[in-house]
Amino acid sequence: MKKKSTHLRALEGKSKSEKKKIRKEFEEVKERLEKAQAKYVQKPKRQKATTSKAENKKWEQKRKDRYNQRVWKGWRDKDMEEYPVKTYNIKDIEKDT
Repeated sequence: MKKKSTHLRALEGKSKSEKKKIRKEFEEVKERLEKAQAKYVQKPKRQKATTSKAENKKWEQKRKDRYNQRVWKGWRDKDMEEYPVKTYNIKDIEKDT
């Protein structure tokens, strides 16, 4: 035969009111134990962002620079020009026409 758990053995041969009282006491003790143990449970701390906005901006600019170097390198190699797009001043164009 299987052994009954300790708190159930205490209920054997007791009246309903006594059983109810024992169960209530058991629940109260269980709650107190859980509260006491909860003090020692470490809650995860919220992590703060390790990088600042300025730092993020700096790295974003570096990524853009690397991208531009890759893309524009092909133009410089092919055409021997520094920039693929030429800019004009509107006044200079009007003078030519």
